[in-house]
Amino acid sequence: MVTDFKDRYPESKGFEVRTNQSIEGETGLKRRPDAAAIKNSKVVEIGEVARTQADNTSMVKREQVKQLEYKAAGIKSTVTKLKRK
Repeated sequence: MVTDFKDRYPESKGFEVRTNQSIEGETGLKRRPDAAAIKNSKVVEIGEVARTQADNTSMVKREQVKQLEYKAAGIKSTVTKLKRK
């Protein structure tokens, strides 16, 4: 996911890609997403690897809450579901 973000949001175009670092200063959200693309102190996109319920389709509650917070803040979010074995 981080490699994908670095490819889509290159430093040469003014982006900063953070991994597992706070975005509270930019968004007010106390979150440390798996990946965050930031430009001019604005979060452009969040990337999360989300755990799923036993059915391997729906996300666990805490992952759903994160997505709702990102949506409410107007932040684009990409989710990769981590299925159970």
